[in-house]
Amino acid sequence: MTTAPVRLRMLAAGAGTLLGLDALVGCAPNASQPAPSPTPTASSSPASELVGTTWTGIDTDGDPWTFEFQDDGTVAFTFLESSYDDAGDTWAHEGDEVVIHIEFVDGPVDISAVYAGLDAPMEATAAYEGGGFAMTLTRD
Repeated sequence: MTTAPVRLRMLAAGAGTLLGLDALVGCAPNASQPAPSPTPTASSSPASELVGTTWTGIDTDGDPWTFEFQDDGTVAFTFLESSYDDAGDTWAHEGDEVVIHIEFVDGPVDISAVYAGLDAPMEATAAYEGGGFAMTLTRD
């Protein structure tokens, strides 16, 4: 009885692959269209100025946080006087938004912050299963 779900999963995966290839063919560049502008390199991206910086704040539950943005896209952090530096804890920056994803044993926490430069505080909101909180982060 376990072969039917496996076959269906394999068929669904094959169909998804074909649909994905069809979508890619439709996105192929046209000789009459100009090539898109290159994306910024890490050194010219505004995110690069966050690398190596440390930000602290106290959330609306009264808990202190510290975040250090690392150059490999991971974030080291301290929460309730315990420090963590795990590969599953990541950060990204695009435009005026910084997102942080933290994997706790009892579930992930996703934090979204508004970024306006190194000298401006970041207003952040966080969500986890069953709740959330807010905090203002300032650079140390």
